[in-house]
Amino acid sequence: MNGRKYLLIFFVFVMVMAHAVIAESIVTSASLKPTLAKYDPYPAEAGDYVKIFIKVENVGNAKAENASFELIPRYPLYFDGSDKSFREYGIINGKDDIVLEYKLGVNKDAVKGDAEMTLRYKTSSINLWLEKDFNISVNKNPTNPELVPMFVSLTPSAYPGSESTLNVDIANVAPGTAYYLIVEAETEAAEILKKQVFIGTLEPNDFDSVEFLLKIKEIYPGIYPVKLTMKYKDKDYDEKISYGTVDIVIIDKAIALQSLKQETPIWIYLVYIVIILLIIRYLIWPWIKKTHSFVRNRKLGK
Repeated sequence: MNGRKYLLIFFVFVMVMAHAVIAESIVTSASLKPTLAKYDPYPAEAGDYVKIFIKVENVGNAKAENASFELIPRYPLYFDGSDKSFREYGIINGKDDIVLEYKLGVNKDAVKGDAEMTLRYKTSSINLWLEKDFNISVNKNPTNPELVPMFVSLTPSAYPGSESTLNVDIANVAPGTAYYLIVEAETEAAEILKKQVFIGTLEPNDFDSVEFLLKIKEIYPGIYPVKLTMKYKDKDYDEKISYGTVDIVIIDKAIALQSLKQETPIWIYLVYIVIILLIIRYLIWPWIKKTHSFVRNRKLGK
């Protein structure tokens, strides 16, 4: 019984010493520890590039000599020839670190999810390739347009029984292009004399203006929505439909007519100015010259 007890104590002692020796050898020798520091952009976008930054620490005390690194990307990541997968460092001092920077392409057909890559590395002290796997997030590249209607104006002021022109801007706020775009308007507040307007192609980050002639119905004053249906084709020429709404204000007829009387268009003032200048140029100025000449002649005659 005592023999077994001593044997067990001896076995534990050997294990502890072996662990200490191994730990000391790791600390006193070179030992590389790679980690994914960051990647830009986050998340990576399909059809674009992503920069990978991998931090490699020498957690040991000894120098890591002739360190070699190779990054192996997996689909949808790839090297396109503008960067190299292989890196070499002569010396990485103990307790020091380096940062490996790689530029990878992301396949345009990549779907949303994780993309994998493997870093292989070795040093002259351990001539054996070690591996570390990393994952990054990938977003599918948005290819569809996003159409947003924006109210511009309703002129002249709309009242029951009147006619007004509604101006709306259609903006494409997404990376995709809208082809064969047609905008259709509908509202319970008015009869629209021409409901559909053809725009054609609307590029990303662009806008176009459409006009609708509204014949306002005999309704109560208030705020009424105008529903806009935007039909187009995407890059694959599949038919798509987008919806939006702008609001119009219908005011009381008496107030509208009074405001129209009070509002004098600026061009009226310009016409007045032109008429006054013409009168001065062709009537008053010749009369002044003629009067001045007559007075002068009479003085000379005396």
